[in-house]
Amino acid sequence: MKNLILFFSLIFSNLYAQKQLIHGTILDSLTKQPIAFASITEVGTKNGTLSNQNGEFNIYVTNAIGEIKFSCIGYKSSIQKVALIQKEAIYLQLDEQLLTEIIVMPDSSLKELLNKAYSKISFNYPQKPTELIGFYRETQKLNDNRFLYFGEANIKIQHSGYQKSKEDAQIEVIKARISNFPNRDSIDNSRYANGIFIANWNDPVKNRNSFLNPSSFKHKYLYNLESFSSYNAFKDSVYVISFRSNNKFDRFSGKIWIDKHTYAYIRIEFNNNNITIPNPFLPIKFLSRNYQIIYENENGLYLPKYTSMKGRNYNSKTHKETTQTLEFLRTNFSCNDNLTPIPFEARLDRKTVFAEINNNYDENFWENSTTIETDSLLKNQIKPFYKIDEANKINIPQNIVLKKDSDSYKTKLNNIRKVAQKFSIGYAFNIIRYEPIFDREFMLSYKTQNFNNLHNTLKNPFILNVMTTYLGFELNRKSSISINSRQNLLKENYFNSLNLEYNYLFLLKKIGNPLFFSVSIGISSQRTGYYLGSISTLGALTIGNTNLGNKSNVYIGENNLSSLLGFGLEYRKKRYKYFIEMQYFKEIYSEEKLFFKSKMGFLSHKNANTNNFSNEIIFNPNNLYNGVRPIGILFGLKIGF
Repeated sequence: MKNLILFFSLIFSNLYAQKQLIHGTILDSLTKQPIAFASITEVGTKNGTLSNQNGEFNIYVTNAIGEIKFSCIGYKSSIQKVALIQKEAIYLQLDEQLLTEIIVMPDSSLKELLNKAYSKISFNYPQKPTELIGFYRETQKLNDNRFLYFGEANIKIQHSGYQKSKEDAQIEVIKARISNFPNRDSIDNSRYANGIFIANWNDPVKNRNSFLNPSSFKHKYLYNLESFSSYNAFKDSVYVISFRSNNKFDRFSGKIWIDKHTYAYIRIEFNNNNITIPNPFLPIKFLSRNYQIIYENENGLYLPKYTSMKGRNYNSKTHKETTQTLEFLRTNFSCNDNLTPIPFEARLDRKTVFAEINNNYDENFWENSTTIETDSLLKNQIKPFYKIDEANKINIPQNIVLKKDSDSYKTKLNNIRKVAQKFSIGYAFNIIRYEPIFDREFMLSYKTQNFNNLHNTLKNPFILNVMTTYLGFELNRKSSISINSRQNLLKENYFNSLNLEYNYLFLLKKIGNPLFFSVSIGISSQRTGYYLGSISTLGALTIGNTNLGNKSNVYIGENNLSSLLGFGLEYRKKRYKYFIEMQYFKEIYSEEKLFFKSKMGFLSHKNANTNNFSNEIIFNPNNLYNGVRPIGILFGLKIGF
């Protein structure tokens, strides 16, 4: 008996452990038309997918004796046993309430409904750090349905939660396959960045898009209650609200589905039919952009289940129109304060073009994985590039399989672009204080002229305000080198420096927009000085070989060479890096100088300096200058290319 129990236990455990592929098509039972974006969920699990535009789906279930639920807004849900599901179509019946119930709502009540949905975001969407795992696909095809490119990936997305609407997401590409069909580059060689971040930037609730914001209700958009529908076997119902731009020149429109009981957004569509030119240096026009996102209730909180963007582009160079599609399907999730952060080195850089990341093409790429069913036209286009190994019954890429066009000129340009993306520029303010000195009297004369209009005492130190021009080059994700110059902003000071620095980062904030602790070391060549006053001469003021005219500002200071050590913080958001740093300077070499600066035009100046106190220049005492404090504060902004 024990052996018999063990035998049946093994059978049932295998049934639960073995993954089984279920695929088919979901159709309207009345019209027999495909139902796009219907939800397919393995009952009792987080595992699920959606049907594609043609109603097709596939899903790997973990429990062969379990059940699958099919549902879609406006249709009655259907639950079927895995073992009974055939490869024929799944039919869903239309919700009869759609045919009988008419809702009339005054404009004021509609605005109140929209306001309430907006105010409930903090209750309906995760406020804790959130991780989404799912399937990403991007494709590009011509109007005749010939595909030029497709890429797919299994990705992990993390963000800080819906309370921090301005924070970026972090993405790790777990596995990817990317393929260009022959002649893609000759038709359209444009490459698009940030597509793989669609689950973050195409989440209107997280980003609080203007058409959801109550401040836009009266000024930017017109709203209309279009219909009232139900889902989840009549347990839930939704308001369907359409909107369009209030500006007749803007071709914005869309729909919002709001749950009647929770006031949660469960589906949003947004259409932008304005013709735009994203980059004046590229021959690409955006003809239209259509966005949508579907949210599903997971244990009382709503999370993105599916998000997509479909755009039409026109290439004025090749006179070809193409369609670009981006899709993300969530297959798993986690919401808690103890997420294991994606390692910084594994995070996808926002400058990275997904189509160019390293990958190995694998026909069985998504074996045992839930995906969005591949378009049948794309499947048929891939087949000719594979042959069958009859002995092993596996697909083997032929010699012509899906390679990037070999064009050395384009390859060189692409390599130049990748190097250029490692550069960043920036500006900052720097505050350095002069060393305090006691009152000192001095005398300055030029040839036979004495100048009494100069300050005769130096009391309290000035705050030195300078601006930094920064050019950096990224060595890797955490280290960089930079060269920057600093100039004084106030005429009361003289400051001119050129610094060469090496910077290394330590990650502090690991979820959401990263915050780093930075350490810098380098060397600084400086010219610093106090403003003594201005002098006017009867003739030309000539210092060395430089003619400064008959009027010049005079500074007492020094040339010095110093080492520097810096500690600070750096916060990143998209291409922007905000930083603050404390720097310590250790003087290596110095030489006392008099600096002269004359204004020659609106923005032009002439500069000269000397330490040769002769009959022409007499300065006493010549050890008046004590230098600047060795500590300075730097704060500013860097922008990556």
